[in-house]
Amino acid sequence: MPQLSSELQASFPFFNGVENRYLEGWDLFGFLIGALPGGIGNRSAIRLRNPVASNVLVVIFKLLIANDQGASISDNPTVTRNVISTDFATLAVPTNSRMDARGRPNPTLTISTGTNVGGITGTSFFRAGVAFGSVAGSEIDMLSTDIHEIPVLPGDAIDVYANNTNQGAGAISVWWRERFLEESERT
Repeated sequence: MPQLSSELQASFPFFNGVENRYLEGWDLFGFLIGALPGGIGNRSAIRLRNPVASNVLVVIFKLLIANDQGASISDNPTVTRNVISTDFATLAVPTNSRMDARGRPNPTLTISTGTNVGGITGTSFFRAGVAFGSVAGSEIDMLSTDIHEIPVLPGDAIDVYANNTNQGAGAISVWWRERFLEESERT
């Protein structure tokens, strides 16, 4: 396009590191939380929810589920997506969970746990392997590449459920990034 090069030029952007996410408008966060067993006949779960009116796009890029409880953890936690505006009973406050001091100190994403959450709701994404739950100290990385990243738009939630009743959902380490939605992205 030499005749248009003064006004229109081709460009090929290259991602050059997580340290520049801040320059792209992203804030990085991380948090570790566990869900204890729910008791006889009850299921436990962890919810990562983007509030309806947040005007923020959340992208979960690391979801590590650890068995820190031995045999009392569900043998195969299930990860689902929900369209929901409520949290589970116990709200965790990920205050100052930023991973880059140049961004906001507190996230928009809400994190909650429940020990009597009933049946698994939402659309299931994946389930950890059966052998995972029987060994204390074992862990599984649910998002192993950048193609597995999960966008969570306002009004959506990602839940990690104990697949069995009377067992904990484990401890999860979640890393995510947030940025405000641009006008063209809003519905």
